[in-house]
Amino acid sequence: MTPAGRDGRPDRRRARTRRAVEHAFIELVGEKGYTGLTVQEILDRADVGRSTFYTHFHSKEDLLGLVVVSICDHVLAPSAPEGTHDFTTRREPVDIVEHILTHVADEGSAVRALLTGGTGAPLVHRLREALTERVDTIFPEVLRSAGSLPAGEDSFLRHHLAGTVVEAILWWSDEGFRTPAGTVAARCLAVTDPLRHRC
Repeated sequence: MTPAGRDGRPDRRRARTRRAVEHAFIELVGEKGYTGLTVQEILDRADVGRSTFYTHFHSKEDLLGLVVVSICDHVLAPSAPEGTHDFTTRREPVDIVEHILTHVADEGSAVRALLTGGTGAPLVHRLREALTERVDTIFPEVLRSAGSLPAGEDSFLRHHLAGTVVEAILWWSDEGFRTPAGTVAARCLAVTDPLRHRC
């Protein structure tokens, strides 16, 4: 979402600054990993001041979370074809999961850099959180079959479904992203299929 200025209209300068910071973060994670990365290094690469950074983000952990959320929101509602893929007309659950995987495996992705750099724990936490909030779109049939569940059971099911996607991503990373994204997505959906008949 583009930040709004005082008059309510999108503030292009703020949007550019935010993109510059996110781009710098992704580059630096790819170059040196996440754990040792400092906010100052992000500022230097993005060429922005500290106060500007903290106008948009609370910390590098907050920045990571927003990058993950941005990816998740994008794959749920792609607005235009991208350089290497086009999911604008592919909206089935398996397509959504494949789209997530496509962004995870992208060479320039902070997600891929975190996974392959051995510092994936912060990412896994943020990714699981973001996907748990969006399982209605990814697994609508499972949730429809489950019907109205007590709060505790509903929460468990949502976390379980999000965890299925996260574990598929971790497995895929461990095997070097060799299996086609569409195949991994199909497997991910297939293992949840029995839940439609048991919930």
